Amino acid sequence: MHYVRQEDLPFVGSSHEFVGAEQGDAGVSVFLFHGKPGSGPGPHRHPYDEIQFIREGRGVWTVNGKTFEGSAGDIFVIKAGEIHSFKAVGDSPLVQLDIHLSPRFIQENCKRSRTLRCFWHGADGHRLKGLVFPSSTDHVIKTATQSAQPFLDLITRDRAVSEQQPTSHRRVDRQPR
Repeated sequence: MHYVRQEDLPFVGSSHEFVGAEQGDAGVSVFLFHGKPGSGPGPHRHPYDEIQFIREGRGVWTVNGKTFEGSAGDIFVIKAGEIHSFKAVGDSPLVQLDIHLSPRFIQENCKRSRTLRCFWHGADGHRLKGLVFPSSTDHVIKTATQSAQPFLDLITRDRAVSEQQPTSHRRVDRQPR
């Protein structure tokens, strides 16, 4: 058995972070999100499923381009690879439990522009390599290290891989929740 109190977990942005690999070698990781109105992560994705349990407040989510509202009592199952974001709305905090089906957080942060630029982050929050997804095609430009391979396997599973090199790499820090 392993025991830890929430207040002893790292607090980043608006979340306490339970990293399963560091907490009794659990097979899941959890964001305990408690965000003020306007807070929440920008577009990102994971190479595993995420389940969000909304406990209090209201928010607006976007998953794969579809935007919708959610509130206390809602449960969202976000499948591996789906680009998603959310923001707390209203006058009260948004409180949710985000269960990541992985012993470590793995997150690819994305920025919308003419192309969807995504940067894959390892469990320690450091950017490993950049990926560029042209918005008008279904190709992936692959510039990965061996440590990013599980994520790339997910991305390229059903897509053709372009061998072009990205024209620029821009550092994107891990987005706090």
